[in-house]
Amino acid sequence: MNHANLPRHNPSATVSTLKQYYALGSTTTQVVFDNGFSEPGLVGLDLSRFPNLQSLEVGSDAFFLVPELSLVGLNELESVVIGERSFKAVSGDHPTSSVPGRQLQLKDCPKLKTVRIGSQSFADYSACEIENVNALEMIVVGKYSFFWSSLELRGGGGVLR
Repeated sequence: MNHANLPRHNPSATVSTLKQYYALGSTTTQVVFDNGFSEPGLVGLDLSRFPNLQSLEVGSDAFFLVPELSLVGLNELESVVIGERSFKAVSGDHPTSSVPGRQLQLKDCPKLKTVRIGSQSFADYSACEIENVNALEMIVVGKYSFFWSSLELRGGGGVLR
């Protein structure tokens, strides 16, 4: 599928609709999802189809009800920024419990240096797995993010909880 505003060769793209997302080519190096990006019925976001991805940015209030974000095996990924109140299943400041099966997987990204997650994002996720990101220099997690889940950072022989 081609989209008039997002040709397949575009190395950097801002996405406002699912159609625009699907139109992105595998050579894309940067993806920015607009504030409020949400598509009914989207059951997960797996960015493994972008082997050259260097940067992912998700705006605030995005991906409501999306139960999984998978960033696995992205050898060029250097930066992940998630806005506030994204990847939630409930509204309000913080949920009353986690929702089983909702998870963030951030694994095997050898160049990843920076992860920033805004307040209340992933608030009802039950798991956050960060593994084999040995170049990681900074991780910032906002208030009420991963409120009910365990947060584990694994790599090199140790585990940070």
